[in-house]
Amino acid sequence: MRRNNRQTNEPCVVPPDAAAVITPLTGFQRDTLCIVAALDETASTGVAISEALDELYEGEVTNGRVYQNLRTLVDANLLAKRPIDGRTNAYAVTETSSDGLRAYAAWTDACVDTVGEPHPFFVV
Repeated sequence: MRRNNRQTNEPCVVPPDAAAVITPLTGFQRDTLCIVAALDETASTGVAISEALDELYEGEVTNGRVYQNLRTLVDANLLAKRPIDGRTNAYAVTETSSDGLRAYAAWTDACVDTVGEPHPFFVV
């Protein structure tokens, strides 16, 4: 029995439109959004995000990589940045990225449900 995409009732082939803001991102950027979403808004500093990414990737993630991707996500309106003091900023997911992450997660969940079942392109 093949399951369908829960949001659109279509076969799990492409993500729903709501995930369109998430699908073009790199895995690192998606992971960064997930980490920011999981952190308490008062603790979502660049340092905390960098430490969480270090743990996730089991190795040193350079500050340049972290801050470049944070800047990219802010510029794309997927993260909001607010100053805490003269040097430290806190980051929070925007409504756009929150909706996109939820849609993307629902799509990946629906796809995982189909593991081991024939893909519709190959069913004769």
